[in-house]
Amino acid sequence: MAITVNTVDTSVKTIYTSVDDTVVTFFSITNTSGSPVNVDVYVVPSGINDFSTIVESAVVLSNLEITSDDTYQFFAGGEKLLLGDGDTIQIQASAVDAVNTCISHTEV
Repeated sequence: MAITVNTVDTSVKTIYTSVDDTVVTFFSITNTSGSPVNVDVYVVPSGINDFSTIVESAVVLSNLEITSDDTYQFFAGGEKLLLGDGDTIQIQASAVDAVNTCISHTEV
């Protein structure tokens, strides 16, 4: 298993790219600021690069508000996210340097 951590910005940022087939076993989004922050999360199939397509068809969380100093855990109850080679997880926040992510993943 591996862990990937990122700081999120106000532009859409790829925070994880699958190499071969992988499973994401844990994914958290933490607001480290003193104010609420909204985030959008996209799970994007390999080969889709057009931003309007990503926004319309790949969004899995839209305008999620995370309160000050709080964490949102993406999975619950043992759920997992299976990704193919080149699939990505992308995220955008409403504030700069306010959000961090942590992803645990393994190849299957």
